[in-house]
Amino acid sequence: MSRLAAIAPDSGPVPVRVLRWAARAASLGSLGLLAMFLTSGGNAPSAFEWLLLAFFPIGVAAGMILAWWREVLGGGMAAASLLAFHAIVSLDQSRPSVGIWFLVFTSPALALLACGLMTRASLRRTAP
Repeated sequence: MSRLAAIAPDSGPVPVRVLRWAARAASLGSLGLLAMFLTSGGNAPSAFEWLLLAFFPIGVAAGMILAWWREVLGGGMAAASLLAFHAIVSLDQSRPSVGIWFLVFTSPALALLACGLMTRASLRRTAP
């Protein structure tokens, strides 16, 4: 296994480690709020709404949880889920456009993705 493949989740320069732990703490708050939204009452979702729910919040939350251990994979999964959600919503003209809050809820996963990429870059620079 290469050195880059075995990146410890708490490695990297000090600013990256600080950002990593701040993003992890923020992810707990984001996941908690997403869980509250997802389980709040209301009517049963339609088939189209289930499709949207598969990407946001379910896909984003799964990526955020995975990003605690595999930052690049989990952060990429959350980012891809958010992009798919926005793409699907933009195709349906009867729905209002989505606001910035979806990005705010996904931002901890995006910060973890950035941490993983910065750690990889740091390891590449120090590799013999």
